[in-house]
Amino acid sequence: TETAAPPQVARVTNIDVALARNESGPATKRDGSQKTMTLSDIGIREMGMQPAPRNFTVQDRATWTHEERSMFNNQNQMHGPEHAAAFIRKYFWENKGKPLPPKKAPRSAFALYRSEQFEALGCSASGRKGKKNHSKEEVSDALL
Repeated sequence: TETAAPPQVARVTNIDVALARNESGPATKRDGSQKTMTLSDIGIREMGMQPAPRNFTVQDRATWTHEERSMFNNQNQMHGPEHAAAFIRKYFWENKGKPLPPKKAPRSAFALYRSEQFEALGCSASGRKGKKNHSKEEVSDALL
């Protein structure tokens, strides 16, 4: 007998994976060519300091989960790309290895039964256009 593998738990993106391409290596332009170093970048390197971390690109965000991209986009719209990049770095660092929140619970059996009954009657519980909406007494009599 074969035993089924346990379901995979979705976890927060590993900070090392999320930041690897973004933090290391020379800066690149959108077309992939290398950016020229500015005088401030050269000065920072000569003093032995690290340059400021770059903002995340579309390629970086492609590996993130939907929730992580949504958080980043919301922060980006409210505060700008620098704040959003700092926020998501902090989020990855604080939540390293934690599971993501569970998905929304499925609909109850009664809700499924009720929707099937409404479909059988050819009406809608919300009274949408295009469907005949029966009176409440007529629907309750049909359900019983």
